[in-house]
Amino acid sequence: MNIITTLLVGAGVVGSVILIVPHARPRAKQEPSTVQSKGQSLYIQNCAGCHGNDGRGDGPAAKYLNPKPRDFSTGLFKLTSTPQSELPTDEDLLRTITNGMPGSAMPSWELLSDPDRREVVTYIKTLVKFYDEDEQKWINRYEMGDVAKPVAIPEETQRSLESTARGKLAFRKAECFKCHGNDGRGDGQQAASLKDTLGFPIRPRDFTAGIFKGGNEPKDIFKRISTGLNGTPMPAHDQALTVAERWDLVHFILSLGRPGAQEMAKQTRRNITVHKMPPSTDWSNPKGAAWDRVPDLYIALMPLWWREHRTEGLLVKAAHDGTNIYIRIAWEDATMNNTAVRSEDFRDGVAIQFARTPDAPFIAMGAGVEDVNIWLWKAERNGGPEALAEVETQYPNYDVLDYPEMQDWKPGTANASKRRLRDMGPKFAAGWAAGNPVSDPNVKSPVENLAAHGFSTLTHLKSAMEHVSGKGLHATGSWTVVMSRPIAAADTTEAALDPGRHIPVAFAVWDGDAGDRNGQKSITIWHDLEIQR
Repeated sequence: MNIITTLLVGAGVVGSVILIVPHARPRAKQEPSTVQSKGQSLYIQNCAGCHGNDGRGDGPAAKYLNPKPRDFSTGLFKLTSTPQSELPTDEDLLRTITNGMPGSAMPSWELLSDPDRREVVTYIKTLVKFYDEDEQKWINRYEMGDVAKPVAIPEETQRSLESTARGKLAFRKAECFKCHGNDGRGDGQQAASLKDTLGFPIRPRDFTAGIFKGGNEPKDIFKRISTGLNGTPMPAHDQALTVAERWDLVHFILSLGRPGAQEMAKQTRRNITVHKMPPSTDWSNPKGAAWDRVPDLYIALMPLWWREHRTEGLLVKAAHDGTNIYIRIAWEDATMNNTAVRSEDFRDGVAIQFARTPDAPFIAMGAGVEDVNIWLWKAERNGGPEALAEVETQYPNYDVLDYPEMQDWKPGTANASKRRLRDMGPKFAAGWAAGNPVSDPNVKSPVENLAAHGFSTLTHLKSAMEHVSGKGLHATGSWTVVMSRPIAAADTTEAALDPGRHIPVAFAVWDGDAGDRNGQKSITIWHDLEIQR
């Protein structure tokens, strides 16, 4: 059987780390599909969009994600309780599927039942395989031998000022500072040059952020220090540091983090109640007093392209008055980005995604015949058509529209006196004339009513284009947006929002100041929207 040795030499590595992994199979070769099991069906529905049908980390969403999805075929899993380079146990895989990986785009899959998650674990193990060119057959690593036993975690030593101080010395001894920086901010001298075993750039953990992919309990961090992280330059330190030193190092690392950060980042499925309330004009006002009677619910966000400076989460409230449903979303955003005319401009935005079936489809805009309904609020349309920024307002005195309607315009005349393209109608604007609502400057609602069933399928619901309305307010470094719709659907592809229903719902936020656009955004997992009768 062919094997290769992968040499990982990285900052903080005491000596070199040699991993023995199966020969990488040719990308063109695929094993014939077998009869689909329940685990495979669940995997295809929920996991393949990122990890790919064959588990190689090459799903259609992978190009939007950083860190990249795991390639299961290599057998290198980051979060294991077993020694470095060994396969994870079933409980390791189950734990990752259940909890997700805070600090990445890997979400929690709590929406699946425990038996279903175990079915997915069983199926993922079938993907840990490679093609042996010598023997001309597929070999599954789990079938080659028993999985190693988990590394024993000794009892934690007493945490104290002294143990924390000793941990700082252990941090120096193990040369952790070369990757993680002197202050643990992930900015060490070698941090920018680190790559994983697939060649993708990888950033060391910023301990001050207080977010750990494998959990922030002391035993979780002790395990990472002891076994390392497969597929990364993070080595095992079970030989370089004594048990006591490793516990001291755990205490030092925990002293650097922001309290509560792990809980704020953890993707936990929430129940969002749409409260039945009396009618009021306040509901459509982001700062309406009626909203004070509705409790906030915190919903954690995760950037698809992870960054430390990000929007952590949303505060969501929801109400209906028997006729209309209102959803209010508030989030921190220090800058207001409400134009998208110049090439360097990116707008702020927020979206609500509704599943149209109780069994939620793939989180990224549905899949196949499983449609989702999306309400997309864009900041540049927030003030209505008259407030919409145009080229001549962004580049004053830089443009001349040489159309018949402009024949009386003279050089030096202020732009304010020119007739704008909007006033001429769609005859000189192809997108507008073709009925593209994105090109129509007279669309009244800042909310687009959309449907999708997977990537590149986003479609405007023309019959219900302005069925959804909204308004946003930016003040004191935060946005507050209300989106609303009549309870009765105007289009068969809109979400059914009748009282008494439970509907899977998810959210997304775009931060224009960070360059967010299209697939670069922060998203939530599916949550449960319960509409009171």
